[in-house]
Amino acid sequence: LRHETADVATLIAKQYPAPFSLDRRTWSGGGEIRFAQGRYQFDAGFRIDNSDDADYEISPRLGGGLQFGNRGTRIKASFGKGFKLPSFFALGEPNVGNPNLKPETSKGFDIGLEQPIEGLRGLINVSYFNNTFKNLIDFSPELFRLVNRLEVTSRGIELGINSTLSDFLQVGGHVTYVDTEIVGTNEPLRDRPRWKGGLHLDWHPHYKLRINFRNTWIGERSDFQIPIPKQTRVSGYNTSSLGATYQASEAVSLFARMDNLFNSKFHQFVGFPDPGSYARVGLRYRLPLH
Repeated sequence: LRHETADVATLIAKQYPAPFSLDRRTWSGGGEIRFAQGRYQFDAGFRIDNSDDADYEISPRLGGGLQFGNRGTRIKASFGKGFKLPSFFALGEPNVGNPNLKPETSKGFDIGLEQPIEGLRGLINVSYFNNTFKNLIDFSPELFRLVNRLEVTSRGIELGINSTLSDFLQVGGHVTYVDTEIVGTNEPLRDRPRWKGGLHLDWHPHYKLRINFRNTWIGERSDFQIPIPKQTRVSGYNTSSLGATYQASEAVSLFARMDNLFNSKFHQFVGFPDPGSYARVGLRYRLPLH
């Protein structure tokens, strides 16, 4: 059972009131089961949602995998449906919100292939996915409010590779291409790049020390933000992070992380520049339970 309450008294630019108040209860339940034997694996699950704002919605999920041949080749596939209620902001915000928004629903499938690479002690995988969304909630610059898109499609390909070069070093990378379409309109779907990818490296120079490097690349995409209404595209960007964790004892670990390592200048959204390089350091303590 989830009970949500919102009582907002926002003042935009210190002069435009944007208050709203909402209340909602949602009942949810579900389960999942997995069967695995030899070369086979089968997964099934479901979720039931019932809210003050919507009738009962059942979201099933099915999936499975089969290993064949002598080289560890594995084919996998899944199918599922989804359900998501509008946020309180989407329903109640008086400037761009829309109290008539319907819940989002989706259905989709994916199919892929995994192949171990013996010489590199690695695994390569490729998969195709296809999703259809009904009543997807999106901002329409033409209407200047949040709306339900009657139908949105998303399809693409993912490629990934991971390799254990030694007992102390693992590397990998991934790239995704996705094509989206809002059926019945020429408006593009915001903040959905066609291309994105990344690289990662994990190094264990000492049994107590772990160092990791991450690089993420995001392609150009459509966007709309109120501060810059005439700019409808945001450029792609590349950013890196470096982190380290030292396990001082069984209960205590120290960590440090530097994001945007090379101080790249980019906008994740139009009109909102990234703050540049920033670091975090800290300590974690795990309480003993015995």
